[in-house]
Amino acid sequence: MKAAILGAGSVGLGIAATLAEAGAKVTLVTRGASLQRLQSEGIRITGVVGEHVIVPRDIAVEDVNNLPALACDLLIVTTKTYEVAPALQALMPVLAAKPPALLLLQNGWGTADEAKNIMPVGTPIFSGILMVGLERKSPVHMHIHAYGDATHVGSMFGDDKKILGPLFNLPRPGFIPFEYEAQIELIILTKLIYNMCLNPLGALRSCTYGDLMRNEETLGIMCRIAGEAIKVLKAVRGFSRFTDGEAYVRGELVPKWLAKVGQHRSSMLQDLESGRKTEIAYLNGAICAMGRQSGIETPNNNAIVRQIEAAEASAKNRKAIA
Repeated sequence: MKAAILGAGSVGLGIAATLAEAGAKVTLVTRGASLQRLQSEGIRITGVVGEHVIVPRDIAVEDVNNLPALACDLLIVTTKTYEVAPALQALMPVLAAKPPALLLLQNGWGTADEAKNIMPVGTPIFSGILMVGLERKSPVHMHIHAYGDATHVGSMFGDDKKILGPLFNLPRPGFIPFEYEAQIELIILTKLIYNMCLNPLGALRSCTYGDLMRNEETLGIMCRIAGEAIKVLKAVRGFSRFTDGEAYVRGELVPKWLAKVGQHRSSMLQDLESGRKTEIAYLNGAICAMGRQSGIETPNNNAIVRQIEAAEASAKNRKAIA
């Protein structure tokens, strides 16, 4: 399988490395200061899945700004949510006349529709979720704090799973396996609620997921965040997996995930610490937007969005001053 990975953040490094180790022919498309180091050093993975080193000869690293053509069977987009649309638009001139299948690996909600509006009609579009706690330690080193489950992949537009056959039948197992999921929207919406509860609170309190799930005050906030999301998603998407926020947080989130991901620090916290833009608009912000459209109030999620936006502005100012 020829796979191209668009984006060399923590997710991009992890996916590129696991596919290369599994026997796929991988091209990592990136830009900026990390380009030359990845070309000369390859990728190093550490953490709960063990240590894995992908040497330069086992992976191609290309500059997105100097890419004459990109031929692949599968284009995997691992950028931040807000970068998906502009990244795909910029890449269109170098894709083949018949674009490859597309796999989106982002948190939140909305990127699949954005991609569908950009890609040529008939392009197979798949979405996936990672239940892995990742942190990029350097341009070439990604550390895995927590591993919760395989990466579940499916299409919200009815594209045939046979298109992804090569992804599920690689010569060797990778350290992040892929599994097909027929009910991918249900899984993505469940992961959306998970991220809405943990990512912004972990960022605002500068703590791990475990710290949040062991604290009664933050558990109460998460119940209210989740309760609003469940109500909105039931009205807008017919989502009925959980009855209310209490049932989700105390009956699903804590018992299922505390032991698996308790040590993880959210990607949103990592973004704030680095002065980067967060994905809040595609997480809690997406629920707020759906709530406005459907006439359902979301005061707790509105408050979280405002707090993250304020923290984001402060972090950006600190970075500019430094």
